[in-house]
Amino acid sequence: MNRSSLHKLLKSTVRSKRRRCVTNTFITLIIIVISQYSVAQNVYDLSWKKGPKWVGAVTFGISIPVGKKIEPLNLDQIKNLDSLSIHKFDRISTTLYDIKAQSISDIILKGPIFALPFSTTFFNENANNENRNIPTIWLETNLLTWGLTTLTKNITKRTRPYAYNGRVSDDFKMDRNTRQSFFSGHTSMTTANSFLTARILADTNPDSNWIPFYWISAATIPAVMGYLRVKGGKHFPTDVIMGYVIGALAGILVPAIHK
Repeated sequence: MNRSSLHKLLKSTVRSKRRRCVTNTFITLIIIVISQYSVAQNVYDLSWKKGPKWVGAVTFGISIPVGKKIEPLNLDQIKNLDSLSIHKFDRISTTLYDIKAQSISDIILKGPIFALPFSTTFFNENANNENRNIPTIWLETNLLTWGLTTLTKNITKRTRPYAYNGRVSDDFKMDRNTRQSFFSGHTSMTTANSFLTARILADTNPDSNWIPFYWISAATIPAVMGYLRVKGGKHFPTDVIMGYVIGALAGILVPAIHK
């Protein structure tokens, strides 16, 4: 074999190796992309077209000036309050005022409840791919719930049950917050975060045997909160029921819209 033929053979071999290398690299990249998509694809879509991104902010923003217009009860109004004018279903709250129950409900709301949805990534490997999405969904859920809650409170101006209770001082009753009973913010926010947590766990683990437990827990935690708010004299039963409904809808529907 002469030098020219040898050169052509080497050149052809190099080209063949390059083609095989490029082909193998391309195939490897395709496999990597497919495997990454199949393993790490996201459950939620946070595109601008999806989700109530501004509804919560708008409702909360509107509620602020509305709330400033609420006039506190005066002594004459307090003296004229009659528990018999309240429906029997709600009337029981006017005789209740448990400070310990109030304190426990405050601790629950200000403590673990808001962090509950984020715990899904610690105990659930399938939710790790949603680390960037969960904070946004959490913010939308809570902003929507709080916005609707605050706006409704400030529009309805319902008097809290402790205002009818003779064991509570008049000075305490003469506060703007006394006229923001409907509906329960503690209950709505607790329910929203509990149901949001269950929804994330169910969405990221669709084949899990624990799904019934997720939903049972989500339903129980806010029910306890509602009980504490009624026992504390802060809310009527209908306040916590409505708070429960609104919170549950927000906790379920916001992630459902993004799914």
